[in-house]
Amino acid sequence: VDLLDPIVKHIFHACLRSEVVAVDATSMPVLDPELRPAIRSAALWCFVGDASWSYFGYASSGHAERLKELLKGYELQLLQCDGSPTINVLERRARARGGCHAHARRKLVEAVRAGDVRAVEALLWYAELFALEAQSKALGEDAAQRQLRRAQQSAPIWARLQQWVQQQQGQAEPRRPLGQALKYLLNQRARLELFLREGRLELTNNRVERELRTYVRDRKTWLFNGHEESAKRTAAARSARLRWTITPAPLAE
Repeated sequence: VDLLDPIVKHIFHACLRSEVVAVDATSMPVLDPELRPAIRSAALWCFVGDASWSYFGYASSGHAERLKELLKGYELQLLQCDGSPTINVLERRARARGGCHAHARRKLVEAVRAGDVRAVEALLWYAELFALEAQSKALGEDAAQRQLRRAQQSAPIWARLQQWVQQQQGQAEPRRPLGQALKYLLNQRARLELFLREGRLELTNNRVERELRTYVRDRKTWLFNGHEESAKRTAAARSARLRWTITPAPLAE
């Protein structure tokens, strides 16, 4: 794995220089005999650049300072992530930060599962937003076409959803699932609605979560990484080029 370092560094640079960088993290257990208990919870960060590059980076903890060290010297254009406050250190290095509508929708789903049918109306509007994104993807629209579609069709739906949030704000119990969903939608509103003005952003951060899921599934089969160097190699081995642009060979005369 160490021999792959030049390739991993290339992926790292290409990823962070992308127009859109999506990011998320998961826990990474590492054996540390100096601690009691002897397993330390480190962090595995995943960065996806322009849906083409996937870089996995190890950090000794999930704290913001460790993330800041990992990306030292880099400035980002568009950042996409969930509402985690840890990522605020990257937001200061980015021109703009977009949110994740999958996270917002998920909290509404939790409210319905808890028996609060008031959230159903918001989920129906989210169904329309996701359907429009699916249509755009099926038609192979580029960023400019997607932005136009969102301005014309998604913006009115988002406005109705926000109006519903305002109406429900004073009626939902703050600590109940619906109250938590409303709080997320209110606090993250500026980040969530950036997709209306930026066609390059995806509606969700699911692409990064899918990348992380491959590691999470494997994590269930073992207890920990044997040491910090092993954890770094685990991260490096998962970094990859996701999408290739193939130039067809010229036809022979």
